[in-house]
Amino acid sequence: HIVDIIKIGENMLLCLVQDFNKKQSKEEYKKTQQTLGRLFAGIGAILLIVSLVLPMKEFASGFLMGVGAGLIILGVASFIKVRNEKTLTYHYVATYDERNKKIRSCVAQVTVGALLVFITILVILYAFWSIQLSYMMTLIVLLYGVIICLAVSKYILSKLL
Repeated sequence: HIVDIIKIGENMLLCLVQDFNKKQSKEEYKKTQQTLGRLFAGIGAILLIVSLVLPMKEFASGFLMGVGAGLIILGVASFIKVRNEKTLTYHYVATYDERNKKIRSCVAQVTVGALLVFITILVILYAFWSIQLSYMMTLIVLLYGVIICLAVSKYILSKLL
């Protein structure tokens, strides 16, 4: 039974990846962006409400507020992409443009490489100098390292390619 469950999950994941990589029509792209917009804005609003209503540590509340606000911004951006025919066409073409696909692929590869370098540096710091960061500090370093790497590599690669 376990093998069957794994195969079902594998097939579902494969179908999802194939559908994700499939080029959509402009109308499907618009519907997808609107759905993502609703999803992001809805989850963001829930997170904001939870951060304000439930008693929790200041850090957790601030974290939920930040993620909630970010998701709401992403949701609004998804709606702005498709609000009129001109912006819809611009973003649709940009999504499936070969140059942009190559840039996204390279940015992902560079980011994964940078993440491995960050983790290796943290291990070396501990192994040779017994410098140990707290769990939260490690997560923050990795998170901001990835965000900065994404932004910088996308900027550089968009200029080079």
